[in-house]
Amino acid sequence: MWCVWGPDDGWHCEIADGLATAHPLNHDEPEPPATVWRSFKGDRSYLYDLRRLEPEA
Repeated sequence: MWCVWGPDDGWHCEIADGLATAHPLNHDEPEPPATVWRSFKGDRSYLYDLRRLEPEA
């Protein structure tokens, strides 16, 4: 799964076949937003808290 930006969908996550499976709840960020994202799997929906990885010292 990849988090990518597209002019039609804004930030979203795609699986290998290009299917968008998740979107952030705030679409207006310049980088993948460290916020809550919602994914869709069939008739279910899941929330994830995307966080930036801090560089190791």
